[in-house]
Amino acid sequence: MLVLLIVLFLASVHLAHTSRAVLKLTFDPDEAYYPQGSMIEIRCEMLNADDTDESPQLWYVDSKTGKSAHITRTLLNKPVENSPDIFKRNQNGRFEYVKRNHLRIRHVILDDTSRYECSCPDCEETLEKHVKELHVMKLAEPKWQIEPDWPMQEYVNSRIKCTVDDFYPYIKHKVLRNHYDITDEGYSLLLNSKAYPQKFSWKATVIPTADWHNSTIHCAVTIGDSEHWAVKTLQVLFAPRFDICLEEQVINKTQQNASIACTYAGNPKPEFIWFRKTDGTPLAGHTGITINTMDDYRGRYTDVVTFDRDVLATDYEQLLDDGFVVELKHLGEVQETRTISIIDNFYSTNAPKSCGSSTNTTRDLLYLTILVSFIMIQHINSVISFY
Repeated sequence: MLVLLIVLFLASVHLAHTSRAVLKLTFDPDEAYYPQGSMIEIRCEMLNADDTDESPQLWYVDSKTGKSAHITRTLLNKPVENSPDIFKRNQNGRFEYVKRNHLRIRHVILDDTSRYECSCPDCEETLEKHVKELHVMKLAEPKWQIEPDWPMQEYVNSRIKCTVDDFYPYIKHKVLRNHYDITDEGYSLLLNSKAYPQKFSWKATVIPTADWHNSTIHCAVTIGDSEHWAVKTLQVLFAPRFDICLEEQVINKTQQNASIACTYAGNPKPEFIWFRKTDGTPLAGHTGITINTMDDYRGRYTDVVTFDRDVLATDYEQLLDDGFVVELKHLGEVQETRTISIIDNFYSTNAPKSCGSSTNTTRDLLYLTILVSFIMIQHINSVISFY
């Protein structure tokens, strides 16, 4: 019996709760952000109302001024002097009074951004009003600015700045360089945070190095429910330099074709010239010698010199024994030189091991790294050209 009484009591409490009048404000379609030109139906209703309840009221509140107005037929057709400005410009009938507490807005514009409230000030029982924000989007695209110089210069302070003007509403942003998040390396500023027009900027002072050349910076700004990107490929001027260019390089003279390699860097691209050590004769254009230059598109280049044993014939071994000189030039002036001696891998691999064997192993590994890099660059370029 006691259990039955408890069940009946809980049921009566639940019935009383569910039958209580509740205010409901709806947007149709119900979106967080509306593109300009949309049509919206706005309704204010009272759920679970009985015959003694007063009617709810639909109210408009201007986001900028805070001025409010009760939505009535008179407000839309014959607004008075102190009515919100948006209704004074309703000559084309964009705002339509469908029926009590039912408003239709055609071809929404940016100025329609506002707040709507569903309330019942005359109800005997105090009901919590229902509030919804209406946000109309104004989209714009971010832009990059680089100061003071373009292209940028290595080790010289530069300011990178992403800006978006005259848009609404700002949600968030992020900044990447080569897909690494650098947002926290700069600072951002948002003007007019609550209404149109908004202006956003993110800026940072950076010291670019050679590895920044041809890297990509991305600025993503979320406006309403869409993300907008600005992408810029950086150009960095930096002085010529040798990267990997061993002064002793290993060749097996018994092979049909033998190769040596040097990697260097610079922007703009420096001149890289190979000479015969004994008489200073350039290798370029020499029959039986091929020079291939690979570009990794980061201001870094690899020259691979291949010697054809059959074509060079008797000059083959003498040419390798003499060694080579390479010059790194910029604007016609020699910046660096390097002398390269050749070690015959056939004899070095069959010679007795000595305390210098670890040095030879290191040298071989470095040379192998250059050749592997060259092969990988060729493969990547072939894939890129395919697509």
